Amino acid sequence: MTFDLAFEIEILAQCLRDSDYLKTASRLLDAHHFVSPELSWVWGVIKNTWAKYAERATVGILAAKAEHDFPDGDDQKLHLELVLKLFKTRPETPRATLGELERFVRFVSLQVALEGGAKELERGNIDKAWDEVRKATLRDLRPKAYKMSKWMEEFEQRQAARKHKAENPDEYICVPTGLPRLDSIVTGLQAGELGLIMGTTKVGKSIMLNHLGYHAILRGYGVAHFSLEMSVERVAARYDSRFTMLAHRKFKHYDFTAEDFQVIDARLAKMREKLNGKLRIVSMPSRSCSINTLKHALEEIRSEIEVQLIIVDSGDHMQSLINYGSKRLEQTEVYLDLKSWTEEEELPIWSSTHAGREWAGKRATAEAAAESYDKSRIADLVATLNEPSNRSRATRVSTEDMEDDPEAGPAGRSGLELY
Repeated sequence: MTFDLAFEIEILAQCLRDSDYLKTASRLLDAHHFVSPELSWVWGVIKNTWAKYAERATVGILAAKAEHDFPDGDDQKLHLELVLKLFKTRPETPRATLGELERFVRFVSLQVALEGGAKELERGNIDKAWDEVRKATLRDLRPKAYKMSKWMEEFEQRQAARKHKAENPDEYICVPTGLPRLDSIVTGLQAGELGLIMGTTKVGKSIMLNHLGYHAILRGYGVAHFSLEMSVERVAARYDSRFTMLAHRKFKHYDFTAEDFQVIDARLAKMREKLNGKLRIVSMPSRSCSINTLKHALEEIRSEIEVQLIIVDSGDHMQSLINYGSKRLEQTEVYLDLKSWTEEEELPIWSSTHAGREWAGKRATAEAAAESYDKSRIADLVATLNEPSNRSRATRVSTEDMEDDPEAGPAGRSGLELY
């Protein structure tokens, strides 16, 4: 990795395009010494705009600030040309990732400290030279494992952020479920939330996850679907069935009529362009997948498409990073990892989870989680699938509203209950 002026330009260009990147990068950039004063000025405007309005700096804001700060025509032109260059820059390589940014800032901070120390040594100021180096070694730029709020001091910033979110909902991820009654209750799964579809064996959990994924891509969201139970081909066949509205068995056995082929051709002609680049399906052997395996796979997917929803089928089949010698504790660890991942990525995640065998034929509730009740405690939303005769009246959400194929299976006649 070469840390140079071009790298700094990519960093600032990414800050102008991505609010999440800007929020995380600000801690690092505040400790950074930019190569040029012009780039340092741009960062100052970006940082102050975000702190005051919780918004990214626009071309208009930067242009107005340049006119105010640089009355001299030549200086003003220099800064305006830089602003335009930044907005035209579209980083396509991982050079501007947060990991590389952290390395970059630490590199520059250490370089500046060593240069300052060398100058003090030339002057014979050994104590001052040591202080320069010590400052760099004491500065911890690694990501913190916690967040802190300066409550009263940051009241206006929180209000500004709330107002911006209310006025610009499209900038914040909230993926509807496609079930009108459910969406009327919870709106959808929001960024940073973990949702669970719970039920006993063969009740339709995977089919429900397919529905959630398909509805999301129809609405323009990019989906990463990880299957730890079925092959890529089997999961893709279920999406094919939903896409064409033809029975799943037709794809499973390649049993199509001439009319079916006409339906497929018509759907492809109408929808292919809209759905291209919206879904990636990854299958992994059961019990060989940890949270780190998913993270690496997501990075590969992101090199091809933008992801706004993650589906994991199922977290129950994931491997804990820590061997506790206890299935309950390891399952808890897996779902804590999934919850942390939603917050790190600021994306919603749906996973399926099994209800215990003792709940077969009964109305499953959030307490039905197999192996570890902690799964329900960790999740932000738990929806249980139950047969019609076992549904509760109070929280019933029928899956009859699903745009399901005629022979999708039990999910077409099951009911969701929310906890």
